[in-house]
Amino acid sequence: MILRNIARPWRCGLGAILLAGLLAGRPSAAEPDARCKRGMELLDQGQPEQAIPLFDEAIKATPADAVPYYYRGNAYWQKSQFEKALADYDQALLLNPKMVDAYINRGLTSASLGRLDKAVADYTEALRLSPREVDAYVKRAMAYTDQGKFVQAAADLTDALGMNPKDADDVYFLRGNVWRSKGDLDHAIADYTQALRLNAQYGDAYLNRGTSYDDKGEYDKAIADFNQALAVNPRDSEAYYNRGNAYWNKGELEKAVTDYSAAIGLNPRDFDAYNNRGMAYRKQQQWDKAIADFTQAIRLQPNNAETYTLRGYAWEKKGDKPAAEADYAKAKQLKDKK
Repeated sequence: MILRNIARPWRCGLGAILLAGLLAGRPSAAEPDARCKRGMELLDQGQPEQAIPLFDEAIKATPADAVPYYYRGNAYWQKSQFEKALADYDQALLLNPKMVDAYINRGLTSASLGRLDKAVADYTEALRLSPREVDAYVKRAMAYTDQGKFVQAAADLTDALGMNPKDADDVYFLRGNVWRSKGDLDHAIADYTQALRLNAQYGDAYLNRGTSYDDKGEYDKAIADFNQALAVNPRDSEAYYNRGNAYWNKGELEKAVTDYSAAIGLNPRDFDAYNNRGMAYRKQQQWDKAIADFTQAIRLQPNNAETYTLRGYAWEKKGDKPAAEADYAKAKQLKDKK
């Protein structure tokens, strides 16, 4: 069983729609009326249900204005009603083909639906209209990453960094993730380190740099980073889980068990933590504890053949041959289905 390190893809703000309003200097049909302004306030407060009727009224009053369509699209996006959001962004762009934010948000909506080519096309059009649009570079990079186009993603993020964005720590973090996905751990570590220079409380950067060190076999550095991540957020279950993996890799099984237990306490549905703690117990020949953890892991992922094999081995070592044979047979059945 390979220990799966968990790295975080990006912070929420990088994947969010542009809610705060059309930025200064953006083409729009008119200054939003009072209904739109109140709807925008409700969106900022996370109340899309209450905002939508206000945008409906604004659309009825000024059907040729792109702005209320744009904001109603944002409201539908907040409600995860992506097809309705797309329809409103389409209408906004039909009325105002130069509305940069509508291209960006339509791109993000398409990405949310897995339509990555359409997302890239919208971000590209946004950049044609506004070549220094950092958000478009970042979101296009995210789409490229999901497509496995890591070189293009890294290039977009490098362009974004060249514009001195206010959230440069997030952009370095995301570029670190791109390098990590590409398998270039040294460049990933360098970018996470730069993110941490800009923001010493960036817990996710500590977490991802730690997983990168762990993947390189530099376990003490990994543990130091997971310690820092936990200093920032003592309830970070993934930091406990990953630190447990680093201790496992160092052969410090008691510390690994302690960390997996902490991860489970914070996230009782963590399959990997149960599975890995079971492996630690198995290595310690604590068969009953290992069986209990593999059983819980199977409850969480009943079609995982490898966990049945692990539990079968524990049953065999415990001397329960029928239970072992039953688990081995189940593992074979699941593997044969693939």
